[in-house]
Amino acid sequence: MSHGNTSQHKNKPGTLIGTLTKGLLPVFLIALTLIVLVRSGITDFLESGFPPVEELTYQRVAFPATGAIQVHLVNGGPEPVTIAQVIIDDAFWEYRASPSVSVERLGKAILDIPYPWVEGDPLNISVVSSTGLTFDHQVEVATLSPEVNATYLGIFTVLGIFVGVIPIFLGFLWLPFLAGITRDWQDCFLSFTIGLLMFLGIDATQETIGLTRQVASAFQGIAVMTLGVVVMYL
Repeated sequence: MSHGNTSQHKNKPGTLIGTLTKGLLPVFLIALTLIVLVRSGITDFLESGFPPVEELTYQRVAFPATGAIQVHLVNGGPEPVTIAQVIIDDAFWEYRASPSVSVERLGKAILDIPYPWVEGDPLNISVVSSTGLTFDHQVEVATLSPEVNATYLGIFTVLGIFVGVIPIFLGFLWLPFLAGITRDWQDCFLSFTIGLLMFLGIDATQETIGLTRQVASAFQGIAVMTLGVVVMYL
């Protein structure tokens, strides 16, 4: 009898509201603390006295036509960046910035540079901000950038079929062979497969970590990579 009364007491609406209040109260206090911290000007005081932090990341350098270079930039820093000059191989060159020479935080800019580049030659590109900071990028080999068309889409589709589809169906042909061997040999082949997959996973992780260095710091490349791995296993 007392057990039933206890269950009814636990299910009362007042008890549920009290539990939710206890759970949401810390969240409300944390939000209130953050609001007070931001509006009090403490963060502005900490930032004062330090030079502005500027960061421009090269997303892509394209060669759309002979005598033309197109540089894609993104501002991954906390401060706006104003592009002042462009240097190619230690020489200043004219350029046209779109949408503007002023790049806001997480904003993008495209620089169209008329430059007589030579097929196969390397290039050193530097973008100078209004504060005098330089952002350098090296092009190993200058060559005409491919255009997305039906031919390229067809080629990559065929490559995807050969790499991702055909090997799976070829693997099914091993089923009769695996069914006819002993359990010890099956474990041996499975161990080899697991080891190969672990090697590919480690190699892919190393390659990804290397690529995260080319991502603007505001996008947190390592965090995005970790999130992708976690989501993949969910």
